[in-house]
Amino acid sequence: MKRKLLLILTLSLLISACAKTPDRYSNVAINLGFNDAPVTFVAYTSSQAEFDKYFEQIKSDLIYLGQLFDRYNDYPNLNNLKTINDNAGIKAIEVDQNLIDLLVFARDWTNLSQNTFNVTLGAVLDIWSDYRNEGKLLNTADPTALGRIPSLGLLQQADTCTGWGFVEIDDQANTVYITNPCTRLDVGGIAKGFAIDIAVKNLLDAGLETAIINIGDSSIITIGTKPNGDEWGVGIAQPKRNVIFADGSVDTLYFKESINISTSGDNQNYYLAEDGEYYHHLIDPVTLFPAKTPLHSVTVATSLSAGAAEALSKAMFILSYEDALGLLEELKSTFPNDTIEATWVYELDQAPVESIESQGFSVVHSAGIDARLLR
Repeated sequence: MKRKLLLILTLSLLISACAKTPDRYSNVAINLGFNDAPVTFVAYTSSQAEFDKYFEQIKSDLIYLGQLFDRYNDYPNLNNLKTINDNAGIKAIEVDQNLIDLLVFARDWTNLSQNTFNVTLGAVLDIWSDYRNEGKLLNTADPTALGRIPSLGLLQQADTCTGWGFVEIDDQANTVYITNPCTRLDVGGIAKGFAIDIAVKNLLDAGLETAIINIGDSSIITIGTKPNGDEWGVGIAQPKRNVIFADGSVDTLYFKESINISTSGDNQNYYLAEDGEYYHHLIDPVTLFPAKTPLHSVTVATSLSAGAAEALSKAMFILSYEDALGLLEELKSTFPNDTIEATWVYELDQAPVESIESQGFSVVHSAGIDARLLR
């Protein structure tokens, strides 16, 4: 018996000695789609070769999904979102199941966001995209040159094309048919997060245990727990205009395990117009204009999914603070076993409730963040 115990103890010590703590590896990929946002991939693996395998896998997944969800470009032998839009009022288009799943998910979040997030608003978004691109070119070429503002009448006419009633999704035949010729789908507000959800599932299925993925500093996903037990620290960037990347954080959130974080703000995609106001890309579906508010950014942290984080951060930016807080509490009741928290960053001294001053901004946290995620 003593020999058996000694043998078991010896084997246990050998296994412990052979077990190697994973090392940290990182790499950055560009030109994967999704507005060419850089993708920073950090993972803890047993070797460089293992890390490289995961890195190539996530790149491959995001390239394909970026093409599938693209509404602006055609690709050989691929029916994508552009194919669906191009055939509005003409015929149903058979597409990959991932695109069907994305549209069903987006439709669900139209309801969950109290109709604030709606990918069928594409005709309105196209007008704003044209005016914004023109305005940015003018602002860049000449600081005194100001962009134009679309008329309410033009936007209202485009809005007659909005609505899920114009979109027929056949999940059995894998087809999508837009019945109204002027309706356009624009999944730009959710595609990146939904694609990451798919890519992360594939990484987990392949054996990855611990990683963090950062896409353009607006979407951050943590996977698993750090090998040393430390928390993931995720900074909330200063929402400053006229900078590509903020030079500091207004706050840092800490998480022990997997989380999905998305930030929506007015500081990345905007132009200065002829009325002296800045016009950003977050369009209120009620007014049809960019949400006008002293709010500069909303960061959502949730265990639901990266796609949900993206949809929710945009909805909560557009809603008033009171309505956003109400939506947050409603979702917590709907998903009681999930983390759903938010941080609002306002113009200094313009927050609607008690706030924390940080880096020249006023910061408001939802109650769960104050209690569990800050230190």
